[in-house]
Amino acid sequence: MEIAIIVILAVTLAATLIWAISVKQTCVRLEERNSSAAAETERIRAEGIAEVQRTKAESEAEIVRIRQHCDSEIARAASDAQREITRIQADADKRETEYRERLDQREKAEAEMEKRFKAIASEVLNLQSANMREQQESRLGLILQPLREELDGFRKSITDNYNEESRQRFSLTEHIKRLIETNNSIGTEAKELARALRGSSKIQGDWGEMILESILDKSGLRRGEEYEVQATTDAEGKTLTNEDGARLRPDVVLHYPNQGDVIIDSKVSLKDYADYVNADDEMTRIAAIDKHVKSVRKHIRELRDKRYQDYVGAKTDTRTMDFVMMFIPNEGAYMAALHADPGLWQEGLESRVLIVSPTHLVSVLSMIRQMWNENRQNRNAIEIAEAAGRMYDKFCGFVSDMDKLKKGIENIDKTYTEAMGKLCQGRGNLIRRAEELKNLGAKATKQLAKMSQDDGSDTPLLND
Repeated sequence: MEIAIIVILAVTLAATLIWAISVKQTCVRLEERNSSAAAETERIRAEGIAEVQRTKAESEAEIVRIRQHCDSEIARAASDAQREITRIQADADKRETEYRERLDQREKAEAEMEKRFKAIASEVLNLQSANMREQQESRLGLILQPLREELDGFRKSITDNYNEESRQRFSLTEHIKRLIETNNSIGTEAKELARALRGSSKIQGDWGEMILESILDKSGLRRGEEYEVQATTDAEGKTLTNEDGARLRPDVVLHYPNQGDVIIDSKVSLKDYADYVNADDEMTRIAAIDKHVKSVRKHIRELRDKRYQDYVGAKTDTRTMDFVMMFIPNEGAYMAALHADPGLWQEGLESRVLIVSPTHLVSVLSMIRQMWNENRQNRNAIEIAEAAGRMYDKFCGFVSDMDKLKKGIENIDKTYTEAMGKLCQGRGNLIRRAEELKNLGAKATKQLAKMSQDDGSDTPLLND
């Protein structure tokens, strides 16, 4: 008995030691796996940070390049406009100077001709006597008439030239004035647009919705069928409201096959981002990017509280995605916010808000368009299969009817054969009995003709 107890204790001790060794080895392996996983996580995180930094550097370089390009284009356009104005003004001054010189010459010529005319007239009058005055006046009239006509033509030419020069000078002045006004208007409108986008939340929102609609229009999806803009009613025509009865109006309800919806809402915050891009010192940049991140986080909270995904499609069988896409229409603003605070994206997911940029949205729309194309192809295949099934059913019915027709023809043939047998076959057939009655003296005006039978014999039939 003691030996058995000792053996049992020894076995138990050995099992305990083996179990302890196994547990220790398992812990060692788990520690190695945790260490490897931590190293891999750190490597992925480092790569992500490097990629974000690289993307930021590229975005900032692109922004600088675009800004420099815009500044150079504006400077070039202003320089070209100024040169054109200077050229036009110089041309106008030159034309006016030439016109004044020609006018002075013509006035001098007219004065000289008038002086010569007076001298000639005085000389002629002084030389002629009183008794020849009438004749001399007549002759003087003949002499002066061409000169008068020439003077009138010369005066008319001067007047016409002056009027034409005046019109051209006025037209040139108006052209210069319109060019200056257009140049000033372009500058003013550009400044007003920049001020509006930076200052007015309503205009920023409209601009973001316009960018969103533009991307949707170019995506290949059909408005009114595969997506709705500013939808205020559900599929049954009922007004979209939340649990408090407040009306809802998401920017876009994107449908995908099999009765599903995705909500997209545009959120724009450009003022702080513009301050960040245009900042001259690091402190200003840091303050501006902090405000920009706060603005994006505020939009996330607003969409979280509206809970579009809980109400759109809730009264029908439509399945709505469990998140709302928050569309930031400016790629640089999107990248700057996530670079400044990488946790924004995760914070949005936890609030059931997916932050997307124009690049991301184009990818999502392309994927959904492909889903719709495959769905249409599948529907066509199903309709073809259903049509083939209906045609096969019709064909089966046709074959069944043909079989019935065959059996009917066979029955008719059998009935015909039996009737003919009674008529002309066998010892008691009707034709034989009719002939016997005729032979017994029955009066008849007609005679049975001969009919060929299947056995080759002739049987008389009724004939005239």
